[in-house]
Amino acid sequence: YTQIIIGEADRLRKLVDRMLGPRTQLQPTLCNIHEILEHVRQVVEIEASSRVVIRRDYDPSLPSLLVDRDLLVQAYLNLVRNAVRYTGANDAIFITAVTSDEGVRITVEDEGPGVAPEALARLGEPFYRPETARTRETGGVGLGLAIVRSSVAACGGEVHFSNRTPHGFRAEIRLSAV
Repeated sequence: YTQIIIGEADRLRKLVDRMLGPRTQLQPTLCNIHEILEHVRQVVEIEASSRVVIRRDYDPSLPSLLVDRDLLVQAYLNLVRNAVRYTGANDAIFITAVTSDEGVRITVEDEGPGVAPEALARLGEPFYRPETARTRETGGVGLGLAIVRSSVAACGGEVHFSNRTPHGFRAEIRLSAV
């Protein structure tokens, strides 16, 4: 656990330096997507302290992709942390990663309340938070999903948000293999 915490602190320091320092170029490298998914799962399981169950289903043939690793880790971490935040105790978070014709699709689904349909289109705008998300317990200032959207776009992908039926939220990252 200590190594994971030290690694996360170092990764965040570098990310903040990149975001607040002089504009730097993206640092795309060929990244093992499965390794990124597992790294984030480990971090979140430590933070969640077994409050939720994380169920995962990864395509065993996930390709490595040319992405900025730090940006993709941060985007995916934000989505999984949000799922933990809005999912009730002992509920499940479902994470799937599949290879598609275009590249890779990573989906994070929770069993929380979801988002008002009229708010879905605005998710990912800086400082936007749906009214139901504005509580002391959930915290945040509306930057998490904006970071997700911009980080995924910088990696050549896109993110889509939707509600699940009968309740819950779904976020899907689509990354290109090109």
